[in-house]
Formats: sequence, structure tokens, C-alpha cells
Amino acid sequence: MADNEKINLRSLTTEKIHDFLRFADSSQLMTVFEDWSPESIAEVIGDLPSDELVDVLENFSKQVQAEILENIKSDKAQKVSQLLLYGKDTAGGMMAVEYLAFNKNVNIEFVINKIREASPDTSRALYIYVVDDENHLEGVIHFRDLITKPSQTIIKDILMKQVVTISHTLDREEVANLFQKYNFLAMPVVDTNNRILGIITADDATRAIGDEATEDMLKIAGIDSDDLSVDAPVSLALKKRLPWLALNMLLDIIAVSVVAIYQGTIQAVVAIAVLMPIISDMGGNCGFQGLSLVIRGLALEKISIKDFWRIFKKQSIIGLITGIVLGIEVALLAYLWKWNPWLGLIAGMAMFINIYVAGIIGVILPLFLKFIKIDPAVATGPVLTTITDLTGFFITLSLATKAINLLK
Repeated sequence: MADNEKINLRSLTTEKIHDFLRFADSSQLMTVFEDWSPESIAEVIGDLPSDELVDVLENFSKQVQAEILENIKSDKAQKVSQLLLYGKDTAGGMMAVEYLAFNKNVNIEFVINKIREASPDTSRALYIYVVDDENHLEGVIHFRDLITKPSQTIIKDILMKQVVTISHTLDREEVANLFQKYNFLAMPVVDTNNRILGIITADDATRAIGDEATEDMLKIAGIDSDDLSVDAPVSLALKKRLPWLALNMLLDIIAVSVVAIYQGTIQAVVAIAVLMPIISDMGGNCGFQGLSLVIRGLALEKISIKDFWRIFKKQSIIGLITGIVLGIEVALLAYLWKWNPWLGLIAGMAMFINIYVAGIIGVILPLFLKFIKIDPAVATGPVLTTITDLTGFFITLSLATKAINLLK
């Protein structure tokens, strides 16, 4: 398969090669370029936009990166070398250096002629930025202004000074939030002195949103995104997964201890052992629903710790209604199974209480972790699962124990 991929890649059109490189993961890239020389790799990837070129180069060692860049046009190689110095999860690591910027003192005719000469990629030539002699960003103009205004108009006279910018150190999650907030097609990236460094386009931000969502879901499962590649070392997988699995095992022991305490009740009323997994599982499902919503809300900055009471009240209402409905359902099923109304009542009450408690824990836990500055996505998954099991077992068995004479 690898050999076929290498042959096919060499025979593809430039556009299709770029599409492949844009979406290929690290493992696929390493397989395709396994026996390629730096010169051959540079020939294939050299025409990529700078941000996409950086994404590909980050899969190679520093030495191979340098050898590839030696075979790419010097001006582009120099810019890409600078981009590689930024963290891949920062705005600087996401940006492209292909953008249109002109000195504020030139006229529209000059700008149009330069654009014709450059023939820029239309997917990136979305806005025209206006700078001073030291490349400080002063404003932006739209293409429509170039058409509707007289050709001798100085561009500083038609620029819009209110420009939303992105700091080169900004995290990619916050970059994605800005694009969601303003809905721009592209945004300029600037340094601490407001000098323009590059741009980030909406499609790059959209990809970042998807990456963040995937990363958060993996963290909830106790898996790090760096562990996804089949080429990732075993030591990395163990380092990322084992601590949370060890913690989860300790919590499971606590949950099992609760069952052991009430083993007499289980022996006396075997039906309770059948109902317990259903009750605890439904609590876990409800808890995860609230958990997922809060984690994504925190990630996208749609909610914050200040919203605690508003979220708590909403979840309380949802928990009450859901608990009542599912409690009645399981009560009826338990009654029809054993024709014991007390078994139905215990099952229904346990379901109601567990769903309510699990839902509250699901929204409180990530907010609490955020408050103590721990990434909620990392710690909540294993912890929530075991807490809902523990509460489900405890509530069911404690209620059954109190009414054990009625259940026999």
C-alpha cells in the first residue's frame, strides 16, 4: 500500500497533491515520504501556502526540515523558518505569510497593478491591509473600494481603521473563538508592536475548531491527541493513559466497596443486582450530557465560572424532569417484572435521585476543575463515570436495605 501511495503521489496533479497533504496525518506523510530525498520532498511541497507548508514540515526532524528548506526558494524558506519557531497551537503557527499589504501613501492604481502582477491566491487575497513605513497595521480596505473609487485616490483616505487583530501568541482555541464571534473571512496576525506578520483564514480557524473538539473528546476518554498516530512511541501512550486508568481503578475499588458493604441486601433481594447497572448507567449517560455541554461551552468561551448558578438552576430543572420520567419508567418495569410495588418504588426513587445527582455533578465538576485551573477535559471523564457508578450503587442499595423486609 505504501509503495502505491508513493507512485500515485508522484503522478497526481498539483491540486490533488495539495489536497492530500492538507488532510494527511503524520503517519500517512511519513509513509509516503519514507524513501524520498529532501530535494524530492521540497519539489512536491514547495508550492504549498506557507501555513500548510509548516504543517507538513512539522512532521519531520529539525535536520530534515532544514534540508528541505534549502531546496525551496530562499525568500519563502526564510519566512517558513520563522513560522516554524512559533508553537503549532498558536496564532503564529497557524498563520500564512501570503497576504496583501500596501503602504498607506500609495494610490489605488498602484495597488491594482501590483495585484495583477502578483496574481495572488484568491482564497487568501480576501482583504487588503494598509501599513505605514515600518509595517505597522493602520487599517484595511475591501476590493470593492478599488473598483468604485478613482484610480488616483490615496488608500489612506479610504481605509477602515477599526481592524480586529490577532496576537501572534494567541492560543488556537481563542483564535477559533474570535472567528466565531466576528465571522470574518480572514484576520491579520500582529506582533506586540502591531506590525502585521501574516493572516489566518476562516477555513484554518474552522479546522482548528474541529481539532479542539476532537482533542477535548479524546481528553475526556483519557487519551492525548499525540497518541493517535500508529508511530507514537509506547512510552508516550503509557504516560498519557496509565495515570488516569490507575486513578479510575482506585475509584472503581471505592464503588465496589459500596457493593460489598451491602452484599447482604443483594443476597436477600437478587432483583436489586439486576436493576443496579441500569440505574448507574442511566446516571452516567445524563452526567455525560451535561459534562460535554459545559466543556464545549468553556472551550468556546460561551460560558464561564460566573455562570455557575444559571447553569445549576437549568440543570436542576432538567434533572428533575428527566429523573421523574425515567424513574416512573423503571418503576413500572420493575413492578411488572416481580409484581412487587415496593421494588418498583425503590427502583424509581433510586433512578430519580441518581439522575438528578449525576446531572448536577456533570456540570459542577468541569466548572470546579476550571476554577482550580485544571483542564476539565483531562480529568472529568474517568472521574465522572466512577462517581455516577458509586452514587447509583449507594442510593439503590441503601434504599433497598431500608425496605428489605418489603422486598423479599
